[in-house]
Amino acid sequence: MKKQIIFLILFLSNIFYSQVGIGTAQPASSAILDLTSNDKALLVTRVPSAASIVTPINGMIIYDLSVNCFRGYQANAWTNCSFTACTGPGPTITTQPIGGSACSPATHNLSVTASGSGPYLYQWRKDGADIVGATGSTYSAAVSGSYAVIVSNPCASTPSSAAVVTINTGLAITSQPSDLTINVENQTATFSAVATGSGTLTYAWEISRDGGSTFSPITVSGYGLGGNDQTDHDMVVTNGTTPTLNLKWVSPAEEGRKFRLKVTSSGSGCAANTIYSNVVTLHTTNSPAYIFDNNLCGSLSGWSATGPVGPHTSNPCGMYLNPGNTSSGGVIFRDVATTVGQSYTLSVRMLGSGFNSTQLIQALNGSTVINSVSNSGDNFIQLTFTATSSTTRLRIADNGITNASDGVVYLTRLFAN
Repeated sequence: MKKQIIFLILFLSNIFYSQVGIGTAQPASSAILDLTSNDKALLVTRVPSAASIVTPINGMIIYDLSVNCFRGYQANAWTNCSFTACTGPGPTITTQPIGGSACSPATHNLSVTASGSGPYLYQWRKDGADIVGATGSTYSAAVSGSYAVIVSNPCASTPSSAAVVTINTGLAITSQPSDLTINVENQTATFSAVATGSGTLTYAWEISRDGGSTFSPITVSGYGLGGNDQTDHDMVVTNGTTPTLNLKWVSPAEEGRKFRLKVTSSGSGCAANTIYSNVVTLHTTNSPAYIFDNNLCGSLSGWSATGPVGPHTSNPCGMYLNPGNTSSGGVIFRDVATTVGQSYTLSVRMLGSGFNSTQLIQALNGSTVINSVSNSGDNFIQLTFTATSSTTRLRIADNGITNASDGVVYLTRLFAN
């Protein structure tokens, strides 16, 4: 039994660590397998086509039945035919592949036609690199790039001309805006979205004042939203035609307003060229609560006037402090009940730039000025003061420059700090 085990070990060692010879007792020392015969040959693996090898490895040799020739796999690609007699010229490409465009997920179909002695082998390339598995006379391109094909026969290889393919991306919103809750006195409402797609994208935010039943474009005037009816007129937008919408000086009246983004593409090559984002809702809080919150469109809304004061009916709609361009200017004022020692803030939204004017905003105890600020542009001004009596007069006055149309006041708010 021991002799049999020793013999088996020696036999296996000879197999695993020596050369194998078939038809010869002395295989070549540098060969793993040495085949010798007077009337027999090695029959290489025959496959329907090179594509039949799912995971090729460099060094493989096959007989490709689709083109009836030997092929090897080297440098991560199948070679052209080997050991094949050349019986004519190399292939001539009679129909070149033609580039074009498509809208994803559609593809652009490429094809080539050759003449000359066959059989033919095809290898499609993108941007100069072989496309694995693309070995037919046609190819469906799903990615933008420069495509070409090499057509080979046993005699030579002929490259085609390049065909540029553009695969356009359909319009899509990849990041949706979200509902937002803000404190109206110290926050800007910001809605944003991200859209992608080929071509030129344009953006337009829309607002709904009826709970989302209808939407209308946001008019960006630099002063506010809407028309001269003062709807949402204190709310100012500076970028309604970008993916991000900023709303400043929002009031509690905007509670529940709904917004959406309209995105349009042009020159994209895709049929669907307008889409909308999700509808989002603006929620407002105002802490502390307002003592008053007035729009001055067509009415003084609790304020009194002296001097030249009149309605400003074009955008923005409010009260003109000097419609007659007089030297005395106009004043609006109101008396409010206050608590001695309590701090208050008066917020005033007004138009001043382009009017060569300065407005003076004051809080007074009788004729004594408690605090004051001035304005010379399109601003949202805040005057903070501490009451020194049970009644405080609030006053907004024009500077009275002759021959200068002066400031327009269209929003006033007061709250206790």
